[in-house]
Amino acid sequence: MGQGIPKADAYVATTDNDEFNILSGLLVKTLGVPRCLTIINHPNNMILAEAAGLDVAGSPTILTARKIAHYVLSGGAISVALLEGKKLEAVEFVVSPEAGVNGKSFEEITLPHGAVAGAIVRNERIIIPPAAEIIKTGDHVIITTPLQGIHAVEKLFK
Repeated sequence: MGQGIPKADAYVATTDNDEFNILSGLLVKTLGVPRCLTIINHPNNMILAEAAGLDVAGSPTILTARKIAHYVLSGGAISVALLEGKKLEAVEFVVSPEAGVNGKSFEEITLPHGAVAGAIVRNERIIIPPAAEIIKTGDHVIITTPLQGIHAVEKLFK
């Protein structure tokens, strides 16, 4: 560690060694650096970094997986989050006029096995549970689904 560290505004730990990144981040925090970005290469270490009190812990693996999932999806998907150790995806769709779900309620739609309608966001109003609400053009609909069901969900929004 060099001189001037206590005067730094932020520190970024980017080695391939998660333990070094976490320990060096903790050291600079104790020296007075207010923000510390720690790169975590193994997602299982994310909890350790957050429990240690580091401000941000990023995982290139998770970030890359989210970006790939976002680009692979179509049908109005605008946001993707991987959940439960990458076993589930929460996907936000914007309903187009041509979408198969447009004008229907979730009570009328058959979601794939394991998929759950989380919410409808309409004009900054969140509708939970969305079961009886009619889905309209421009609505943002959030669906959580196992990875194997994502394409079937996506078809509903095309």
